[in-house]
Amino acid sequence: MRLAIQPDMDYTESYYPGWIDALTAQGIDHRLVDVLNPGWREALNSCDGLMWRVGHSPFDRAWGFRVLYTINTYLNLPIYPGLTDLWHYDEKLSQAYLFEACDIPTPRTYAFSDMQRALAWAQSAQYPQVFKLSTGSASIGVRKVESVAEAERLIRLMFCEGITLGNWIEQPSRHTRLRRIASRIKQGMYRHLLRQQPRWPLGHWHWPTQANYVIFQDFIPDNSYDTRITVIGERAFGFRRWNRGGDFRASGSGQLDHDPAQIKRACIATAFEAAQKLGTRCMSFDFVLQDGVPLITEMSWTFLAAAIRACPGHWRPDLTWVEGQLWPQQAQVDDFIALIRKET
Repeated sequence: MRLAIQPDMDYTESYYPGWIDALTAQGIDHRLVDVLNPGWREALNSCDGLMWRVGHSPFDRAWGFRVLYTINTYLNLPIYPGLTDLWHYDEKLSQAYLFEACDIPTPRTYAFSDMQRALAWAQSAQYPQVFKLSTGSASIGVRKVESVAEAERLIRLMFCEGITLGNWIEQPSRHTRLRRIASRIKQGMYRHLLRQQPRWPLGHWHWPTQANYVIFQDFIPDNSYDTRITVIGERAFGFRRWNRGGDFRASGSGQLDHDPAQIKRACIATAFEAAQKLGTRCMSFDFVLQDGVPLITEMSWTFLAAAIRACPGHWRPDLTWVEGQLWPQQAQVDDFIALIRKET
């Protein structure tokens, strides 16, 4: 067996070194490939599968599904992640339809393609509501809306001008772009760009303007944290994320609690059930509680691997506990090898 690995370009952590370590430990042959330039098909010759951590950048999201869909569907080459993991990644609009179609428990979501219908809904909606851009991680593009006037302002903005993720509440202009870039440099997001040989150009992080839709979701009160359950194959890893100070949002707070005793068993069971319904191989589900009932607000196929590694163990589908830390890349490699062997 030989696996192809497309190196991922992530500014916080990359998955592919962990995949290489896991493959090497099992004596599985592998090679780094470039499927994003001419010669991609030849690079996959004699390979039995392709792994690519398609990340959050606009570049990855523009290329990832197109390339992996073609390779999997028309070359019949197994891929990781699977298409059912990837097609809705970082697309809350897609997830809203998917959750409703598959009866996944979620706060009621209102997605509009027509401004007038959205404005009419805003007049009778119960507030607060949660406004969400379709794309965005770490709570970027998420805002609690307290009134009809605020909802109408956002609706008109989305349908008349649009919102740019990097500076999501203001219009992109020369000045706001400069402030956005300066802020990212200050935060260290573009540290690599200051080196002599940057890994990728600024254009890889150029977010397209979000427009011509609007998404609201019922606000679920009395949640000082959310629960993230990550299902990789038949393993569920769980931890809590405390809200930011004075904020209702937990994603991106960095305040994690890995005590398994604090994880609601209903969240684990619901995550396994959702993964089965959706046919996913690897998925993180974010939960809030409404009168003790777990609701999934969002999901994501990729995540910070170190947060999973910090879990002291994981649950099996029957909710039995397996003690011991595990890098998610190891679990992903194990599952992908088993899948290839089963299909061949």
